[in-house]
Amino acid sequence: DGVVDVWDCWGQDTEDTGGTGSAGSPSGEPYFSSVQFVSDAMMEEFCERYSVVYGGVTVTVAEGSEITSLDGLSCLEYVSNDFHLTLNTGSGISEVSLPNLEYVGEFTVYAAEAVSLEFPVLESTGKLALSSPGIAAISVDSLTEVSGTVDLSQTSLPNLDAFANLMSIEANFYLGDNDSMTDLSGMYGVTSIGGSVSIYS
Repeated sequence: DGVVDVWDCWGQDTEDTGGTGSAGSPSGEPYFSSVQFVSDAMMEEFCERYSVVYGGVTVTVAEGSEITSLDGLSCLEYVSNDFHLTLNTGSGISEVSLPNLEYVGEFTVYAAEAVSLEFPVLESTGKLALSSPGIAAISVDSLTEVSGTVDLSQTSLPNLDAFANLMSIEANFYLGDNDSMTDLSGMYGVTSIGGSVSIYS
């Protein structure tokens, strides 16, 4: 379109005939820094303007926190760096859904109490670390590749069916101390692991 802007970097400038993007541009503006959310109001205000974060995202929830859900971050589509989500004892959050999130540089989730995670359009991440007993269910139907390590340790997942579409792990794969897990066949689609594999009980 004759203008160099952030959407050219994103690869989805719909008016740029020389671009490679096929999807529409992100629905909100880019935010060029890391951000730590401390309340529902802060998340809602953020999403009124932004949908892309060129930096990291941190959310920590404990008893008495001003965060009661992550619904306020439903706008998020892209996080270039790490996304750290920590749900401590007494957080009161049993479900986390980020319906528009397509990419995260590194995704780390800790949950002290039972929680269900839903990231339906997450296609790729640089690292996926789900290592806590509170992770009881997850939906990542669109996830096809992880360009780093996958760590599924000490969860309460009963199986790996959520990862049926995952094809590639470019670094290491760790699976262990998942006392509730009885079936590993859900990852049958993985055809490439670039690093080591460690499966233990």
